[in-house]
Amino acid sequence: RNPKIIERLQALGLEITTAEVLNLSSGQVGRPHIAKALVNRGYVSSIDEAFSRYLQKGAVAYVEKFRFSPRKAIALIREAGGLAVLAHPLTLGITEPRELTLLVKELQEMGLAGLEVFYPEHTKEMVVLCQDIAKNLGIVCTGGSDFHGNLRDRSYLGNGILGQNLNYGLLQNIKERLQERENRQAQR
Repeated sequence: RNPKIIERLQALGLEITTAEVLNLSSGQVGRPHIAKALVNRGYVSSIDEAFSRYLQKGAVAYVEKFRFSPRKAIALIREAGGLAVLAHPLTLGITEPRELTLLVKELQEMGLAGLEVFYPEHTKEMVVLCQDIAKNLGIVCTGGSDFHGNLRDRSYLGNGILGQNLNYGLLQNIKERLQERENRQAQR
Protein backbone atom coordinates (compact mmCIF):
# COMPACT_ATOMS: atom_id res chain seq x y z
CA ARG A 1 0.00 0.00 0.00
CA ASN A 2 2.69 2.51 0.99
CA PRO A 3 4.63 2.27 -2.29
CA LYS A 4 1.37 2.93 -4.16
CA ILE A 5 0.66 5.98 -1.99
CA ILE A 6 4.16 7.31 -2.66
CA GLU A 7 3.69 6.71 -6.40
CA ARG A 8 0.43 8.69 -6.34
CA LEU A 9 2.10 11.54 -4.47
CA GLN A 10 4.96 11.56 -6.97
CA ALA A 11 2.45 11.64 -9.84
CA LEU A 12 1.01 14.77 -8.21
CA GLY A 13 4.46 16.37 -8.33
CA LEU A 14 5.34 15.82 -4.68
CA GLU A 15 8.93 14.64 -4.59
CA ILE A 16 9.19 12.18 -1.72
CA THR A 17 10.94 8.83 -1.86
CA THR A 18 10.52 5.45 -0.25
CA ALA A 19 14.01 5.79 1.28
CA GLU A 20 13.05 9.12 2.82
CA VAL A 21 9.92 7.62 4.39
CA LEU A 22 11.85 4.57 5.64
CA ASN A 23 14.32 6.87 7.41
CA LEU A 24 11.43 8.34 9.40
CA SER A 25 10.28 4.98 10.71
CA SER A 26 11.68 2.36 13.03
CA GLY A 27 11.02 -0.39 10.54
CA GLN A 28 7.24 -0.50 10.22
CA VAL A 29 6.16 2.20 7.77
CA GLY A 30 2.69 3.69 7.83
CA ARG A 31 0.82 6.69 6.53
CA PRO A 32 1.98 8.84 9.49
CA HIS A 33 5.57 8.45 8.23
CA ILE A 34 4.52 9.49 4.73
CA ALA A 35 2.72 12.46 6.29
CA LYS A 36 5.88 13.40 8.19
CA ALA A 37 7.86 13.31 4.93
CA LEU A 38 5.31 15.69 3.39
CA VAL A 39 5.71 18.05 6.35
CA ASN A 40 9.51 17.85 6.18
CA ARG A 41 9.42 18.76 2.49
CA GLY A 42 7.13 21.72 3.19
CA TYR A 43 4.24 20.41 1.11
CA VAL A 44 1.94 20.67 4.13
CA SER A 45 2.23 22.40 7.49
CA SER A 46 1.11 19.51 9.71
CA ILE A 47 0.50 15.78 9.88
CA ASP A 48 -3.24 16.48 10.08
CA GLU A 49 -3.09 18.56 6.90
CA ALA A 50 -1.19 15.76 5.12
CA PHE A 51 -3.95 13.35 6.02
CA SER A 52 -6.81 15.64 5.07
CA ARG A 53 -5.26 16.69 1.74
CA TYR A 54 -3.59 13.47 0.63
CA LEU A 55 -3.77 10.40 2.87
CA GLN A 56 -7.20 9.91 4.42
CA LYS A 57 -9.96 7.91 2.78
CA GLY A 58 -11.27 9.86 -0.19
CA ALA A 59 -8.13 11.99 -0.53
CA VAL A 60 -6.16 12.06 -3.80
CA ALA A 61 -3.32 9.72 -2.75
CA TYR A 62 -5.35 7.36 -0.56
CA VAL A 63 -4.95 3.66 -1.27
CA GLU A 64 -7.26 1.12 0.33
CA LYS A 65 -5.46 -1.35 2.55
CA PHE A 66 -5.81 -5.09 2.26
CA ARG A 67 -8.29 -6.45 4.76
CA PHE A 68 -9.15 -9.94 5.88
CA SER A 69 -12.79 -10.79 6.34
CA PRO A 70 -13.85 -10.47 9.99
CA ARG A 71 -14.24 -14.25 10.24
CA LYS A 72 -10.72 -14.86 8.88
CA ALA A 73 -9.13 -12.15 11.04
CA ILE A 74 -10.76 -13.50 14.20
CA ALA A 75 -9.70 -17.05 13.34
CA LEU A 76 -6.08 -15.98 12.74
CA ILE A 77 -5.91 -14.07 16.02
CA ARG A 78 -7.35 -16.99 17.96
CA GLU A 79 -5.03 -19.48 16.24
CA ALA A 80 -2.09 -17.30 17.29
CA GLY A 81 -3.29 -17.42 20.91
CA GLY A 82 -4.67 -13.91 21.05
CA LEU A 83 -7.99 -12.35 21.92
CA ALA A 84 -9.80 -10.84 18.97
CA VAL A 85 -10.98 -7.33 19.78
CA LEU A 86 -13.00 -4.94 17.65
CA ALA A 87 -10.88 -1.78 17.62
CA HIS A 88 -12.06 1.72 16.76
CA PRO A 89 -15.78 0.83 16.56
CA LEU A 90 -16.54 4.51 15.96
CA THR A 91 -14.81 4.30 12.57
CA LEU A 92 -17.40 1.82 11.31
CA GLY A 93 -19.82 4.67 10.72
CA ILE A 94 -22.56 3.00 12.76
CA THR A 95 -24.56 5.60 14.66
CA GLU A 96 -27.41 3.49 15.99
CA PRO A 97 -26.66 1.69 19.28
CA ARG A 98 -28.83 -1.27 18.27
CA GLU A 99 -26.91 -1.69 15.01
CA LEU A 100 -23.55 -1.66 16.78
CA THR A 101 -24.82 -4.15 19.36
CA LEU A 102 -26.00 -6.52 16.62
CA LEU A 103 -22.68 -6.27 14.79
CA VAL A 104 -20.64 -6.95 17.92
CA LYS A 105 -22.91 -9.90 18.76
CA GLU A 106 -22.44 -11.31 15.25
CA LEU A 107 -18.66 -10.94 15.58
CA GLN A 108 -18.80 -12.53 19.04
CA GLU A 109 -20.42 -15.59 17.48
CA MET A 110 -17.32 -15.79 15.24
CA GLY A 111 -15.03 -15.64 18.29
CA LEU A 112 -14.70 -11.93 19.09
CA ALA A 113 -13.60 -11.58 22.72
CA GLY A 114 -13.45 -7.84 23.29
CA LEU A 115 -14.44 -4.33 22.29
CA GLU A 116 -12.24 -1.24 22.32
CA VAL A 117 -14.11 1.07 24.66
CA PHE A 118 -11.45 3.65 25.44
CA TYR A 119 -10.16 5.36 22.30
CA PRO A 120 -9.11 9.02 21.92
CA GLU A 121 -11.79 9.77 19.34
CA HIS A 122 -14.66 8.36 21.41
CA THR A 123 -17.08 10.72 23.11
CA LYS A 124 -18.22 10.01 26.66
CA GLU A 125 -21.49 8.72 25.18
CA MET A 126 -19.63 6.30 22.91
CA VAL A 127 -17.60 5.02 25.86
CA VAL A 128 -20.77 4.35 27.84
CA LEU A 129 -22.40 2.63 24.84
CA CYS A 130 -19.38 0.40 24.23
CA GLN A 131 -19.07 -0.44 27.93
CA ASP A 132 -22.74 -1.44 28.01
CA ILE A 133 -22.40 -3.60 24.90
CA ALA A 134 -19.29 -5.33 26.26
CA LYS A 135 -20.89 -5.92 29.66
CA ASN A 136 -24.15 -7.24 28.20
CA LEU A 137 -22.32 -9.63 25.86
CA GLY A 138 -19.73 -10.70 28.42
CA ILE A 139 -16.72 -9.59 26.39
CA VAL A 140 -13.71 -7.64 27.65
CA CYS A 141 -13.36 -3.88 27.44
CA THR A 142 -10.08 -2.66 26.02
CA GLY A 143 -8.58 0.69 25.30
CA GLY A 144 -5.73 2.34 23.56
CA SER A 145 -4.10 5.68 23.01
CA ASP A 146 -3.75 5.14 19.24
CA PHE A 147 -0.16 6.30 19.75
CA HIS A 148 1.98 5.67 16.66
CA GLY A 149 5.01 7.66 17.73
CA ASN A 150 5.43 11.41 17.93
CA LEU A 151 3.95 11.83 14.49
CA ARG A 152 0.43 12.99 15.20
CA ASP A 153 -0.90 15.88 17.20
CA ARG A 154 -2.96 15.04 20.29
CA SER A 155 -1.67 11.45 20.48
CA TYR A 156 0.19 10.49 23.64
CA LEU A 157 1.41 7.10 24.80
CA GLY A 158 -0.94 5.71 27.43
CA ASN A 159 -3.56 8.44 27.12
CA GLY A 160 -6.98 7.23 26.20
CA ILE A 161 -10.20 9.13 25.95
CA LEU A 162 -10.31 12.80 26.80
CA GLY A 163 -6.66 12.78 27.90
CA GLN A 164 -7.23 10.29 30.71
CA ASN A 165 -4.65 7.61 31.42
CA LEU A 166 -5.70 4.09 30.58
CA ASN A 167 -6.46 1.85 33.53
CA TYR A 168 -4.17 -1.13 34.21
CA GLY A 169 -7.33 -3.11 35.00
CA LEU A 170 -8.01 -3.29 31.26
CA LEU A 171 -4.85 -5.35 30.80
CA GLN A 172 -5.68 -7.50 33.81
CA ASN A 173 -9.08 -8.35 32.30
CA ILE A 174 -7.42 -9.43 29.06
CA LYS A 175 -4.91 -11.59 30.95
CA GLU A 176 -7.73 -13.20 32.94
CA ARG A 177 -9.71 -13.94 29.79
CA LEU A 178 -6.65 -15.54 28.17
CA GLN A 179 -6.07 -17.62 31.30
CA GLU A 180 -9.72 -18.75 31.32
CA ARG A 181 -9.41 -19.87 27.73
CA GLU A 182 -6.15 -21.69 28.46
CA ASN A 183 -7.79 -23.46 31.42
CA ARG A 184 -10.75 -24.55 29.27
CA GLN A 185 -8.40 -25.91 26.62
CA ALA A 186 -6.37 -27.80 29.22
CA GLN A 187 -9.54 -29.50 30.51
CA ARG A 188 -10.38 -30.90 27.08
